[in-house]
Amino acid sequence: MLHEHILEDFVRFALIQPRSPWGRHPYLPNGVLSVAARCETAGIQTLIIDENLGHELEDQNIRTILAESDLIGIGCLASPFIPEARRIAKALRTMGFNQPILVGGEVILRFASEQFARLFENLGDVRQCPNDAALGSILNVTLPSMFDVSAGHVIDQLPVYAKQAYFGKEWCLFTSHGCAYACGFCGAQKNQRQKFRDADAFRDEANCLARMVSLYGRGGLYEVYCSTLDGLQNPEETELTLSIFKEAARRHGVRIPLRFLATAHCTAVALKRDPAILRRWHDELDLVCIGIGADGPGQDETREHKRSRQEEDRVFDAIRNAGIQPEATMVLGLPGDGMTAVAQGLKRVSTFVRAGVRTRPFVGKEVLPGNDGWYTKRETVEQLLEHPKRFRELDIGCLGSPITHPDARNRRRLNAIYFATVMALKVTPLGCPTQPLLPTESVSAPLRILGRIWNQMMPQDR
Repeated sequence: MLHEHILEDFVRFALIQPRSPWGRHPYLPNGVLSVAARCETAGIQTLIIDENLGHELEDQNIRTILAESDLIGIGCLASPFIPEARRIAKALRTMGFNQPILVGGEVILRFASEQFARLFENLGDVRQCPNDAALGSILNVTLPSMFDVSAGHVIDQLPVYAKQAYFGKEWCLFTSHGCAYACGFCGAQKNQRQKFRDADAFRDEANCLARMVSLYGRGGLYEVYCSTLDGLQNPEETELTLSIFKEAARRHGVRIPLRFLATAHCTAVALKRDPAILRRWHDELDLVCIGIGADGPGQDETREHKRSRQEEDRVFDAIRNAGIQPEATMVLGLPGDGMTAVAQGLKRVSTFVRAGVRTRPFVGKEVLPGNDGWYTKRETVEQLLEHPKRFRELDIGCLGSPITHPDARNRRRLNAIYFATVMALKVTPLGCPTQPLLPTESVSAPLRILGRIWNQMMPQDR
């Protein structure tokens, strides 16, 4: 716990959104906004610092905010942000700010306490905040759930330049969290029932977001990504959520196209129960794109493997026939893949392109915080903890690196094939939104410099 005098005199909680690891890419920081909304509901005053908006820690105004804060929080959404969180913590200590630093976010949930301690050792009082209970205990308040509170009032208070930056491009709509499946490759929260937002809280936030789009956005010119991990896993609740958002958009005179991820199996089950569901969501709720995790290449073409692909193909056809753009997210080049598996993957990509399915390939990563590899590949995990900057190379869009693909010959071959495939897809009629990133940490100095220049040039991967 914090010292008693800190708890008694607590006034302000500064929340820092780290900049993108590859440059400043403003993106609506839902995690930080949600924490701010819940803290303010509980009577805690918050101030938001977003490095992607040009908020530099050295600026006098930012220094004043930090000096007047009793606690400093850092949001850490995914693995590539871990080095950024460390950088911020080091900078704060160098600048003389000795307040407790709280680090939270989706990826922070995946670290054991001793692993977290290693990442932030010798940086003073840095706390791991894996959940609401931990944060509420530190703040000495009971925080409401992120599902039950609208961030609308926090968004309303943002400066105009922030609203223009966030809503002039694609942003993420927080709709649900969790997934009933327990896929070994996935590091997200899984093996739990999908949970949706409270309807009243979501309605309030949806009205605020639609108003922001009407004032600062370019409604209809970009898609908004719904946070659900599987939009067809609980179709009734998804339909209610999309209906609430559609009503908010209609009220403010804007059309906001939506997209989400889904599994082929849940989509097939939903279509069997309600054959018109996808057409209805497209025509009435502005759903324009569904991304399906496609079955990647296997070493053996088992009967089950073939059945899975046949189901995928039927689902992609149904999505396209409903007027929705199907998108296949698939892995090319896991560390142990030989040329046979890679050839199978390329054949699958070709099949998708001919069938009108937009394809998003990614280089396979065996180790991500929270997935099966995190608990079995101890040598790789140890390397990451020993050299935290290498977490950047776990980015979903990053090519294979020595930390993810130790076999140099295999890595060079896979990277060349993957890069050529993405570039080729970009010139097809449907394009390819994947933005390939180059490794910058576990490679030689010349490749590190080249990687950083290339990555800075890449648009933000949607």
